[in-house]
Amino acid sequence: MDRKKLPIGISDYRKLIEEDYYYVDKTDFIRQVIEEGSLITLLPRPRRFGKTLNLSTLRYFFEKTEGNIFRPLFNGKSIEGWKDFEKYQGKYPVIMVTLKDCKGDTFEEMLLLLARELQSEFIRHDYLREHIQQADYLDQFVRLQNRKATPDEITGSLRLLSELLTVYWGTPPLVLLDEYDTPIHVAFDKGYYDRMIGFMRNFMSLVFKDNTDIFRGVITGILRVSKESIFSGLNNIDVDTILEQSMCSSFGFTQEETDRMLSDYSMGNQKEEVKQWYDGYLFGGQTIYNPSGLCYLL
Repeated sequence: MDRKKLPIGISDYRKLIEEDYYYVDKTDFIRQVIEEGSLITLLPRPRRFGKTLNLSTLRYFFEKTEGNIFRPLFNGKSIEGWKDFEKYQGKYPVIMVTLKDCKGDTFEEMLLLLARELQSEFIRHDYLREHIQQADYLDQFVRLQNRKATPDEITGSLRLLSELLTVYWGTPPLVLLDEYDTPIHVAFDKGYYDRMIGFMRNFMSLVFKDNTDIFRGVITGILRVSKESIFSGLNNIDVDTILEQSMCSSFGFTQEETDRMLSDYSMGNQKEEVKQWYDGYLFGGQTIYNPSGLCYLL
């Protein structure tokens, strides 16, 4: 039997499934977000452990579309056995923004890079434009689409989009924020850390704090930036670190998944060697392998 292509560098769940790449089924993560997460869930994980792919999986599962076009992406996946599959699948609008490329040398350059990311999401929801009743909301929406928004409008952009989606669909959106801390780390190195912290505190609070126009929020990053209290206003947040057991196997590969993958690629006799080279991560007391390293090995 032909071996499937390995998804090296691919973090889009739809592309991975439709183009038939090798996939280690992590769709139970969807259930965990609902049953074991909170209104807002923060998931700090190391680099290259599938954070963006998992958020992409959430997007395609929950996203409400005409004709529910993403339903086939979950055929045969473990999440189909979830008792609440039909209750949640394809039932919510989704906002997904990643900050992983917001690495400006200055605060102003960072805002330009963030504006580019926001532009993509506002264009993706362009259908909202003809239904916006308030003139000032429409003006902001268009400026965000054209990367001409003011810093204040960028700060409140996700709050605005969540309100518009709630009005249009009649149900609040799932908000996914990927690699929230990347611009903070860069700002520390480049000398505009204080401005960056102030911006991120407001940017995140506006959409995640006391916002009735939100179904769930899921945030990923490398670390929890706790010293600066950018999450202090979010009293409904659940921080699921690598010490927690609840979602420990949703990022990276377990020993069982790794052994199965090695066997699928005729490398079953190298399990001990692979364990020696790639073992060493413990999430919730369980051995977890870095998926990126294993894919390059195969």
